[in-house]
Amino acid sequence: MRHFSIYASELKWLACAFYLILSAVGNAQTDQELVYGSYLGGLDWDNSTCIEQSQMGYWLIGETSSLNFPVTPNALFTSPRGLTDITVTHLNSALSEINYSTYWGGIGEELVFASAISSNGHLAISGFTNSANFPTEGLNAIEEKPGGSDNFITVFDPEGSVVWSTYFGGVGNDRILDLAYDNNGFLYAVGFTTSPNLATPNAYSQTLEGLPPASDGFMCKFDSNGGLLWFSYYGGLENDGIGDIEISDDERIFFSGTSLSNGIATPGSYQTQNNGNSDFIIGEIDSNGFPIWITYYGGSELDGTIRIIQGEGSTLFLAGITASADLTGTQNGFQPNFGGEVDLFLTRFDFNGNHLWSSYFGGSFLEPDCFNIKINKDNFGNYVIASSTGSTNNVIFGSNPLDGGPPSSISGKGLISKISSGSNLPIWSTYLLEGCGLVDLVINDSNNIVGVTGLNDSDPSFITPNALQPTYGGGGSDGAIIVIQDNIVTSTVERQTLDFQLYPNPTAGLFQIQSPHVVDRLEIYDQLGRLVNERKPIGTQFELDISALPSGIYLVRALSGQLVGSSKMIKQ
Repeated sequence: MRHFSIYASELKWLACAFYLILSAVGNAQTDQELVYGSYLGGLDWDNSTCIEQSQMGYWLIGETSSLNFPVTPNALFTSPRGLTDITVTHLNSALSEINYSTYWGGIGEELVFASAISSNGHLAISGFTNSANFPTEGLNAIEEKPGGSDNFITVFDPEGSVVWSTYFGGVGNDRILDLAYDNNGFLYAVGFTTSPNLATPNAYSQTLEGLPPASDGFMCKFDSNGGLLWFSYYGGLENDGIGDIEISDDERIFFSGTSLSNGIATPGSYQTQNNGNSDFIIGEIDSNGFPIWITYYGGSELDGTIRIIQGEGSTLFLAGITASADLTGTQNGFQPNFGGEVDLFLTRFDFNGNHLWSSYFGGSFLEPDCFNIKINKDNFGNYVIASSTGSTNNVIFGSNPLDGGPPSSISGKGLISKISSGSNLPIWSTYLLEGCGLVDLVINDSNNIVGVTGLNDSDPSFITPNALQPTYGGGGSDGAIIVIQDNIVTSTVERQTLDFQLYPNPTAGLFQIQSPHVVDRLEIYDQLGRLVNERKPIGTQFELDISALPSGIYLVRALSGQLVGSSKMIKQ
């Protein structure tokens, strides 16, 4: 079995810059269609890690070694300051112009790991720095590098001016993995640390529990001026980390991470003990950092990177990676059984920590090969998951995928998938270029999915004639902006899901379909994601015979104009 780091989200920086939009509009000719593609980068290495949507466009945050990365005359720094600098770039909503762009950093090396945007348009970014002269700003700033492996946090206003900027860390190794703003402008940061000198006196836990060199997870909170309100450890004797934070519509604070320790879960939680080498941890804290509930969730093997987002109603939707074949609660999943090696894994909990649903999502090889996962919701509540895969089975859903070729090397391929919030079934899933897949993504007001990943000059077919930068900059990687139109499932589909009846279920072979709308096409997929039957019955009620198919669980997908419905069927 191949092993992976529980802090694999740090590997985001290995991906290069690339901006992707999947637009949920169009007609149902092919599942996805490339409508725009452009490079963005200089002569040397360029990388993009984070993307945030503003009222006037998009903030793109990454790193560069290029002397000629595109910056604007009003930049904070118009030329590089070190070996690798941060880039902070704002594009207009049409992705046709650079409104603002600057280098940001010190004399050494900087890498970006997280970003967040507030309700008043303030952009917060954080990452690693080894520069002794990283630019700091504000009354609460730590102006000298604390020691060890340190972080920075910088907040920009909507015009790109610095609101506050500070070093962040202790005497050990520290890493911020995610940021989030609440509605009052308070900034939360989560990650892992080996520094014993960071907790505030009012913290839930003031003691680093991890035995050297093990780390604890941490969470902390800043006011709008960069003042640290509290910092607390969350961990046990082994390696632990908090990788993601989500603040719900009603201001409840949820988090997810991974743990090798015991003793973190609260009494009476869904899973009170660590079941394996590492398990997921999921929980809720109050605004002062005190746990309301925390549960483990995992199997007997490694369970790694996990992302969290508010789901339908008062639920949480999470996506992670697992090497465990014995996770609980998967029997109602669209893939109830482990695919092999390492799988993507999806699960839902309610706001009180009760488990609702789980499913494996992976084939016989490694998922995701680069261990990077990002999730978001479209404007109709469906989940968009960006990951990567080395598998040729069990990961593709829908017809005419955007990138139909299977992974050709150990590097695998990017994978982007949309899961229905109503049925928990895949709407579509497609390969996307060689490599690690998307690194970050947002959903804009037009229901476009905007993401970032890496692109070099090996596949210029993704560059269109109307590109902002039609030529490759060089240096091993460039950023890119890509717009892909999703034609198979539109926003109308998700507003008006096709609710059809399928019976008997389970079936020995014959089954009936009854629909309130005329069904144009019916598709049946096996557990490997293969299209095993396709019919164009043209009617509201009809009978099908699948006696020739082997026993197992199948996904039945009915399409009626711009309506789509899915149902799980058991063939006896």
